[in-house]
Amino acid sequence: MRSSRRAGFTLIELLVVIAIIAILIGLLLPAVQKVREAAARMSCTNNLKQLGLALHNFHDNRLRLPPGVGFDNVPSTTRPANYVTPPGSSDPPSWARLILPFIEQQQNQLNANRPVKMFACPSDPRGIANLSYGGQLGIGSFGLTSYAAVAGWSVNDWSSTATMNRVGCMYYYSTVRIADIRDGTSTTMLLAEHPPSLDLFWGWWDYPTYWDTMVGARESYQLYGGGPNPESFRDGDLKNSYHFNHIWSFHTGGANLLFGDGSVRFMQYSASTILPDMATRNNGEVVTLN
Repeated sequence: MRSSRRAGFTLIELLVVIAIIAILIGLLLPAVQKVREAAARMSCTNNLKQLGLALHNFHDNRLRLPPGVGFDNVPSTTRPANYVTPPGSSDPPSWARLILPFIEQQQNQLNANRPVKMFACPSDPRGIANLSYGGQLGIGSFGLTSYAAVAGWSVNDWSSTATMNRVGCMYYYSTVRIADIRDGTSTTMLLAEHPPSLDLFWGWWDYPTYWDTMVGARESYQLYGGGPNPESFRDGDLKNSYHFNHIWSFHTGGANLLFGDGSVRFMQYSASTILPDMATRNNGEVVTLN
């Protein structure tokens, strides 16, 4: 009689197959992660390009760039040394609210607690494109932003007279024109990546404080205390709250920056030595970018 034998894997063969599959997965995962990060960085670049276009359209309409924080009723021909909130007015809006009509949003109908996808970097693991600060302190909810106006070297002083706050293009009640950027629009920053703080308390897209909507290239004020002083352009860490005080991103090795000519460049952290020069509009620095 012929005996029938059931075909199948031996235990050793099964272990070999599992090992091969595990190796292939180990090889594929880094590649998939790199593709995802490349796509996220490209999307972030596109966000900044669209914001840059909106800033230029605002300029064409108002003959000046929007202020980092300030009302939109300051005449373009009026440039006093100091600006103050008009008497009897409510809190001034941010640059982000002022450009809403230029990104197909209604300025007076979009509540500040609503996240705006264009203001959020997709590389942020917290998914802030669909996230608001929850108002745990009873002050309401606010949508978050990954991008901040570059006010100059530092936004460490709440007073509008601080020189370091006013060397950039978009600071407290600024009325800077493109023609005022004499250091060169292709090497002068308008916006930079600046993730919301660890607890999401800072980084709202429409709130009248420096630390939410503006950033400096040479920050010296430690909002949460501790950490290197001054902060500059280097990698950040969500585990350390003070990293909120400087320009950085969740991309590997650097961050996206929007320049005055509308271009977006991904700058490596090794460019930290020239970042302060790129934050001023009329200081006479000569910056060479590759």
